[in-house]
Amino acid sequence: MLHRSKAMFRILGCLPWAALLAAIATPAFAQLLTSSDLSRMRSIGGVALSPDNHYIAYTITMRDRPGRPYGQLWVLDLSTEKSIRLGGDKPASGPLWSGDSKWMAFRGNDGDKHNLLIAHPDGSGATSLAELASTNSPLPDMGKEVAWSPDGKQIAFIRTVDSSNPGEPPRAIHVLDLSTNQLTVLPESLGIRLPAWSPDGRHIAAVTIGGRKVMLFDLSTRKWTELADGALIFGPARWSPDGGSIYFQDVLAADEPVYRFRFDNRKKEVLASFEDLLHAGAQRVVFRGFSPDGSLILDVDHSIADVYALDLDLP
Repeated sequence: MLHRSKAMFRILGCLPWAALLAAIATPAFAQLLTSSDLSRMRSIGGVALSPDNHYIAYTITMRDRPGRPYGQLWVLDLSTEKSIRLGGDKPASGPLWSGDSKWMAFRGNDGDKHNLLIAHPDGSGATSLAELASTNSPLPDMGKEVAWSPDGKQIAFIRTVDSSNPGEPPRAIHVLDLSTNQLTVLPESLGIRLPAWSPDGRHIAAVTIGGRKVMLFDLSTRKWTELADGALIFGPARWSPDGGSIYFQDVLAADEPVYRFRFDNRKKEVLASFEDLLHAGAQRVVFRGFSPDGSLILDVDHSIADVYALDLDLP
């Protein structure tokens, strides 16, 4: 049952692809579309609105060269309606704004290395901060592995600590102080990911690999505490604005509930569950955060298994 009265939905389905295939099969399109046209197809993702609502960062997935698709990172100034590209002519993706909207962190390339970079919205001040772990994903979602401190002076991110094992190198949470350029590793953070800074800057919440536990790191005592467990905690833990609660979703629990962990009583409680949506045909409901009025923002996948048949008259 969905306890909240409002939610935003993004409906995913296969019908648009069926319609596209049907259109391509018509005689008119048969002479217009060729296999070489695939290289000109683009898609937009990784959209991030700046906290001050003045800019939109977005990634364009390109397929105009051999190999994997790659991302171009752009920033649109909503006042001038002009876009500029960040990362130069190198692939870039995963925009993440600082709280004051003065900086944006993103994943880019510096030579052959995958690096964490920052830049101002107009592209100035571009600086490579640290080398990141490589990935097989063509467009890594860096936003889930990087977190700004509330004052914008520090960045927490996941980084390989030992590259001697290329198959599965160990990764830990690192914190970079931008004022001193000092890089530190959070103790005992191997196998912990998805950092999320508390509003007061005193703690970092994170999730263990495998999604079994929500952990809390105290930056003053330098110690971890287990807050809650689950079958498969999906996505990062999210803080309430006052820092009094943490929210997370367990997608393998019945009805895929969103939980709230309250620090005042140290208890986990169900905030919302999605029995109605799932029984109505949704394949998956994913909690993405809260809108400014406190409503849940959800991804609702209504169709990952629909099958369509087309009759094609080929020469």
